[in-house]
Amino acid sequence: MLRNWDYKIGCIGGQIQKYKRKSRVFNKYAKCIMLEIKHFFLKFKQKSISRESFGPINLNKNSSTYGKILEIPKANWGNYNLLEQLRVDHKIIIYLYIDVNIACLTKHYYGAIRNVNSYSYNY
Repeated sequence: MLRNWDYKIGCIGGQIQKYKRKSRVFNKYAKCIMLEIKHFFLKFKQKSISRESFGPINLNKNSSTYGKILEIPKANWGNYNLLEQLRVDHKIIIYLYIDVNIACLTKHYYGAIRNVNSYSYNY
């Protein structure tokens, strides 16, 4: 039996420590989580969404499968086209990143590795 994963589905705000709204969803199914994301973001007028995802995900912008989550053990997420679904649901600019990269950048700008020129981040 698969457990439900805890997904943080959104923060709206200009500064990382001063967000206005956030929400979480407890579900394991891609379609349910994407529906929650859609409903959360439809409450706000925005110009773009920055979305990080677990990997492996195709981030090659020149590929026909750009934005597609590759085969993984998480049920209902393997071969899921995340970017395509976000574009259908939101019709705005979507920026897509790997979650490890965002975690590393956050630590670089706001956390323990500020002011460090060279580092390795293992997730």
